[in-house]
Amino acid sequence: PAGLPAWFRDAVWFRGNCFQRLGDFAASRREFDRLLGISWVLQQRQDFIMRAWVEMDYAEALISEGDFAAAAPLLESADSVFRSYLTVEHPDYHLADYQRARMALWSGQAGTAATLYQQVHERWLRSLGPDHLWTLYAESEWLWAKSEAA
Repeated sequence: PAGLPAWFRDAVWFRGNCFQRLGDFAASRREFDRLLGISWVLQQRQDFIMRAWVEMDYAEALISEGDFAAAAPLLESADSVFRSYLTVEHPDYHLADYQRARMALWSGQAGTAATLYQQVHERWLRSLGPDHLWTLYAESEWLWAKSEAA
């Protein structure tokens, strides 16, 4: 309903992320579906980027669950917005490629994953630095993919 405060949106979003990290994928789906169902929060023109961040987090949760088919449309929708609104230097511009690499690796396509991880790692290294968590994730998963591809 109209009039709910922004903190409510953020709380539901946080719960969805928390449940995903705890491995409670059914609860994570419920929270993200609830959040995306609150259309007044995420449908306004100025909130396209907010919706894209929610979609990307939801896609990440679905990828972690192994439901790549459900994740793909969310990932593509978010990526389209990120590439329209963000510059290539912005770290979030590369989130979809990172998630695509995860899907490739977990689908047995280690060579494809290694290439994507390397590209994301190089971009995040430049924009975030060598000690940022995302840079370290991309590097460790790139090395994992390289070893699987060898």
